[in-house]
Amino acid sequence: MKLLLENWREYLNERVYGNLITAYSRTSRLSNIKGMLKNGWRIGEYGDFDPGIYLVYNFEESEYADRWYGTYIMKFAIKAHNKLLIFDPEAAKIVYGENSDLRSQVESIDPELLENEKVEKWLISKEKHDGWGPGSGFYGLPDVLKESINGIMINTGPKKDGYVAVIYKPENILTMTSWAKIPEIYSSEKLHREEWDKSVRLSGLQAVSQELLYKLIEKYDGDVYKLKTNPPTQEELEAIAETIRYPEPAEEENLFALKEFYIEYYAYPYSINDMTLEELIEEIEITDDIDFSGETASEIIALHAETGAPISDFIPGKESIIVDVKRFLNIRDRGARDFEAQTFDQYLEWMKKIGLDPQKRTEPYGRKTLEWNREVDDIQLPQRIKIS
Repeated sequence: MKLLLENWREYLNERVYGNLITAYSRTSRLSNIKGMLKNGWRIGEYGDFDPGIYLVYNFEESEYADRWYGTYIMKFAIKAHNKLLIFDPEAAKIVYGENSDLRSQVESIDPELLENEKVEKWLISKEKHDGWGPGSGFYGLPDVLKESINGIMINTGPKKDGYVAVIYKPENILTMTSWAKIPEIYSSEKLHREEWDKSVRLSGLQAVSQELLYKLIEKYDGDVYKLKTNPPTQEELEAIAETIRYPEPAEEENLFALKEFYIEYYAYPYSINDMTLEELIEEIEITDDIDFSGETASEIIALHAETGAPISDFIPGKESIIVDVKRFLNIRDRGARDFEAQTFDQYLEWMKKIGLDPQKRTEPYGRKTLEWNREVDDIQLPQRIKIS
């Protein structure tokens, strides 16, 4: 493992303090970096190691990361000897020295933690079963210990993201020092115009979403690699979606929207999704005290619309096709992940089906070959990171 410890003075031109480890994160747009610096880092409600700021503390050329996480790479400094629990033995030795085992780390973080029964039980379990393996150690971490640490460092293994740092409390821990743009030089050809229809059909999206995908491929002139590494913004997607003519929703779609409306606004159980229209009418008569007998789903929706109920939010339209296409491309908004989105491997399979076999880069890149910038528009780096 190549742990990249770098001199703090290189970035701040001031004295070295603490143990500082360089870490990296990627995004697809420079505007995401600016937004994060101005407003704070927005974290979702997910994460293999709980919600937090996810970084990697090694730097490797990665076509997977280029095309999935983005080609704008941010460099950070982590003040590691500040209540970080480190499950990577090599990193732990650098930060904690000889007393780098988990028990010694916990004692360094807060000696009183060793008096906690759950913490002691967890430590004994890790000592007995060797808690240093890839991805191991974190699971089962007692809540009292989680609340006492500012973050973790862990080796997730070669089949995942590798050397990962997760920062839960970034204040006085995490600082962004610079950013760079990775050149996008690939040997794969663009998708030819006559193949655009085929690619859209093979996407598996619903018809109106396919139209949006086609317009995107057209906008990117068949460069589906660029479409993935530099995806359209929400505003660009909305502008394209405005040009699409939406068919009247089918009765089945109206029935689904009606059920979603009652689940959301009347707290009906999800079991109503299995009901026929007639069964649903019998059910909702109890709530609305209105006889909907003989009405179609679209007629019931129209009646609700007359009362000002926000039922249109559940009817397929512009927003739903944008969501469909974003899930297909797995476009992330400032890092937010949609677990219904397709995986990178599925995206590669789609590219292969449309005749684009992903190739390696024609030119390599590395930490020392990239041009690192110390400002983002009017924001000067370094900047301490906060959570929004």
